Amino acid sequence: MHLEQLGCKVFLPLYRELRLWSDRRKQVSLPLFPCYVFFSGGMERKLQILNTPGVCSMVVSGGKIAAIPAVELDAIRKALHGSKAVEPCPFLRSGDRIRVRSGPLKGLEGIVARVKDSMRIVLSIEALCRSMAAEVNEGEVERLPRQ
Repeated sequence: MHLEQLGCKVFLPLYRELRLWSDRRKQVSLPLFPCYVFFSGGMERKLQILNTPGVCSMVVSGGKIAAIPAVELDAIRKALHGSKAVEPCPFLRSGDRIRVRSGPLKGLEGIVARVKDSMRIVLSIEALCRSMAAEVNEGEVERLPRQ
């Protein structure tokens, strides 16, 4: 990889997904965070890094290149090497409006309400002026645009 030739240590987290075609099924490796590659070192060659084929820019926060804490990168590595499947899901915050894409609540819209380690959504039945909370898998939902 070009970045490694510039002295960078590169980390591209991948997950496995079953893809279906009309004539076959195949497990493929895909980036866990599409469009992002993590790297360390080589910052003395910032201009060369930015001119590397496929590199569009670096993530900046507060005018400085964003540094992802090593603890978070280690957690990603551990999750990828664990026995459970890892897959991307939408970044959701408490209060976000969402629509359930799959599962028994498919098509319903609600508001995210997190409780401890589980994700709960609040579904409101406006005609009754009542609401209910239900636990959902983050991979089953999509964020709706703010109104």
